[in-house]
Amino acid sequence: MGRHAPAEILAIGMVTPVGLCTAQTAASVRTGIGRLRESQLSDNAGDPLVMGLADDEQLPPLAEALEHRHLSVRQVRVLRLAGTALTEVLATPSPERPPALHLGLPEPRAEARNRIGDDLLDLLPIQAARSFDLSRSRVYPVGRAAGLVALDHALDVLDKRQANTVLAGAVDSYWDDGLLSALAREGRLKGGEISDGFVAGEGAAFVLLGPARGRPVRAPTRVHSRHATSVSASSRRRSICRWIRSPGIVRRTLIGPHNRLTMG
Repeated sequence: MGRHAPAEILAIGMVTPVGLCTAQTAASVRTGIGRLRESQLSDNAGDPLVMGLADDEQLPPLAEALEHRHLSVRQVRVLRLAGTALTEVLATPSPERPPALHLGLPEPRAEARNRIGDDLLDLLPIQAARSFDLSRSRVYPVGRAAGLVALDHALDVLDKRQANTVLAGAVDSYWDDGLLSALAREGRLKGGEISDGFVAGEGAAFVLLGPARGRPVRAPTRVHSRHATSVSASSRRRSICRWIRSPGIVRRTLIGPHNRLTMG
């Protein structure tokens, strides 16, 4: 990520396994709540796969206008996750033209039976019942760093004064049996004899950004990027947790220069 002028987070929308909105997720993280449980999917040994999934009963259903589409279970899941988060982040209508959406997506894999691609941009306004500037919206299917890549490009838009507001975020779900089977064969999923794998999950998060408006800023809380090789992974996790637990997370946030997040 390059250096950018300060930008303000005007709104946040989020859906995670521990919360269907930003405030609920932040409260769960602050209290140490986790939500990992056996899913309907099985690992390669036939045992139920432990995953981190959003509450299906509480997640809004697929929009009626999309029910006739030939969508896979994973595609429906991604639409429901992203649509809910976008509805939250755009809860207050903007008097200006709709913002463009810079969307991070999972990296395509041959084993994934249900590709998540740029056609999602055409479906999300229907699912979220919100408007976006689709002509200026972009997707970044680059995997784990996709959210940061989308954020970087969104900040470029503000730097170049191409818009007063812009959306950035990402969505993913591992609800894909072909993909999970491939990851299990590679020894990347936690379970059985694999203790250092990861727990598959899902989530969506978006921020509505605008130029900073000169508000005073307290001393910054740094969130080290994964490119900071001099900082250990555990230190980075502690830094992120301290930032999330800050009372300002659901109120006013500024993105400052030099790739750090500052709390206003």
